[in-house]
Amino acid sequence: MKRYRRQIVIGLLSLAVGLWAEGRMAAREAALRARIGPVTTVATVKTKVEAGTTLSSSNVALVEVPTRWAAPGVVTSEDALAGLVTTVDMPAGSLLGPGTTRPASGGAQAPLGLGERVATVEAVAPLSLLKPGGLVDVLVMMPGRRPRFLGRRMELLGVRRALDQGAAGGPRVVADLRASISSSLALAGATSAGAELRLLPLERSG
Repeated sequence: MKRYRRQIVIGLLSLAVGLWAEGRMAAREAALRARIGPVTTVATVKTKVEAGTTLSSSNVALVEVPTRWAAPGVVTSEDALAGLVTTVDMPAGSLLGPGTTRPASGGAQAPLGLGERVATVEAVAPLSLLKPGGLVDVLVMMPGRRPRFLGRRMELLGVRRALDQGAAGGPRVVADLRASISSSLALAGATSAGAELRLLPLERSG
């Protein structure tokens, strides 16, 4: 009888220790998730790829990273890979972010000239009206200030849906623009200052 009771006691103690350990592990996982914060799915290259490589599920992997590490314009789904090629050589594990990809159809666009840069911006704009090779005006809006144009007839090299659509004002996109060095610096400064950018599509003439 005593042996039977001892077995029961040992069994209960083992169960209690198991539950305690499980609770500790769950608490640690919860604390770790709280420290990491929300996560976002982003695309990375599985192996080293060269500039001009066509992207697909065969050479791209989707991984989860803290949202704060995901820069505006990163590729976040396999659907977004359609028609994209790399613009630079990329080592394995690299994030597909701004300036690293372009539409495959972009080969018909003129290469960057002397003093030109690719300016990647997040802006309010109707994605359905924006096409690579098109022209846009860039309108800058700051609280308490009159709206002003920061760029006129800028060529759109690439465009995709922005990761964060929670902000008010309309649908947001990430756009790659052909810009002069001074325009690139002006756009970067406006973004750093918290300005809202709006892209106004134009019809390309001639």
